[in-house]
Amino acid sequence: LAATPAFQEAASHDGAIPYLAFSQAKDALGKDDQWKLHDARAMYRWCVGQRFEAFNHETLALLEEWSLGGNAKGRAVRSKDPKKGPLTPMEVATIVSHLHAARLRGDMPIAEQAAIVLCLATGSNAGQYASMREEDLSPIIADGKVIGYILQVPRHKKGLDYYRDGFRKRKLDVFFGTVLQELISQNGQRPASSDNQARPLFKRERAPLHDRNDGDDWRFHISALSFTELLKAGIARLGVLGRDGEALQVNTRRFRYTLLTRMKRNGASKLAMIDAADHTDDQSIGSYWEIAPDIVDQLDRALALELAPRAQALA
Repeated sequence: LAATPAFQEAASHDGAIPYLAFSQAKDALGKDDQWKLHDARAMYRWCVGQRFEAFNHETLALLEEWSLGGNAKGRAVRSKDPKKGPLTPMEVATIVSHLHAARLRGDMPIAEQAAIVLCLATGSNAGQYASMREEDLSPIIADGKVIGYILQVPRHKKGLDYYRDGFRKRKLDVFFGTVLQELISQNGQRPASSDNQARPLFKRERAPLHDRNDGDDWRFHISALSFTELLKAGIARLGVLGRDGEALQVNTRRFRYTLLTRMKRNGASKLAMIDAADHTDDQSIGSYWEIAPDIVDQLDRALALELAPRAQALA
């Protein structure tokens, strides 16, 4: 923005930043990088609110009409990027089959299993998983049998590691819910320090030594970073290879891409996908409407069997 001719001209005369400067910056960035102006617009909005002389309501009104789109993630969603894009059907099938084998052998920590099934089932963010507590999982019982589970997923709140002021309810099949229930059972073998202490789903071995001012409610929750490390450790333990022949690289974002891609192929509405992604609008959903047909076809063929329970739960 500061490099545009209109901005430099205004700066040389200590004048107001003109709308033309933003327009020139938008043209210079091109369609793929226009999202970078989100911060500039937010800065302008704040300065108008502070009544700084170089910022005016008329320019802000024009800027608020812009649709800048999401960031570079759209390219990963649309592509076959083996490191950042949606997981292929074969990769997902391999994760699931290796997980079943590991459970039969009994040689995989239950917390790693739980991290993987959560990412497969809900496509949420690491911070949301770190905020979960044992009370968020409830069985669905019919005729005396558990036929599924309801999971309360804390809403995502930018800038906060932990957040439990709002929730989205997700339906899990018996397999996914059983893995989480086993984690809760394991947690129960470790007594809480007090009867009133919150019981996180993913629990620290000990409270942090430094004072985070989080209070007792959060002292034993793992961090979002620790959850991501747990997920990566689980995938590495399973020995899953990516389509490039190298060890599969994962994070919660890639699982979200995969889930939303599948939902789009199943004919899910934008509203359903916005809810699944825990977004407030469709700004970041548009890229899923532009997925290359060959990617969609591959996802459809392989995920039909492996992720049928998840697709039904989201229907």
